Amino acid sequence: MPAQSDRATNPPARSAKLQQTLAVICLIATLLFLLDMRARSPVPSLEDAAAIAPDIAYTINPNVATIAELTVLPGIGPARAAAIVAYREKHKHPQKAVFKTADDLDAVKGIGPVTVDRLRLLLSFDD
Repeated sequence: MPAQSDRATNPPARSAKLQQTLAVICLIATLLFLLDMRARSPVPSLEDAAAIAPDIAYTINPNVATIAELTVLPGIGPARAAAIVAYREKHKHPQKAVFKTADDLDAVKGIGPVTVDRLRLLLSFDD
């Protein structure tokens, strides 16, 4: 009879363990799905941006743009726009622009080469 007593106490333990296992499996499946989706939607190439560029009405100069103007750019939210403005203010020079090319934005914290490539055709660096 002790075996039946053990069976009576084991189902909740098995149920909890089964729930934990199912939760882990669901988490792994979700992560794999998200990784697959990310791999299927690559970063737009320069050729893709060039196809879009003729439709752009204007470009933005990061040397003079406000935070609001910078947030219009793809991948630039308020935090990144504020970082661009802060970097520009910290490194400003009376006779030289801080950003001479799109690649110069790579020096701003939170902006890397992928973001720079997305923005390349949307920026201007006129004085």
